[in-house]
Amino acid sequence: MTEEANRVQSDTPVRVWDFPTRLFHWLLVLLVVISFVTVEIGGNAMQYHERSGFTILALLLFRLLGGCSAASRRALKPF
Repeated sequence: MTEEANRVQSDTPVRVWDFPTRLFHWLLVLLVVISFVTVEIGGNAMQYHERSGFTILALLLFRLLGGCSAASRRALKPF
């Protein structure tokens, strides 16, 4: 390939994950941060800590079930 062809290929963005996968990852990050913050605050904030923990569990179960049944890039592939 020529140098110009290499430059054109490197300038085009490549989306690795689709929107639902990105949403899952960012929600997971947000909920983990909420969990850490609420456990440090303690007291009445522990109810939010519990809710964020259950939501993390629901997200992970949804991801595992979706990964086992999806035929797209979201599918979990054997390692």
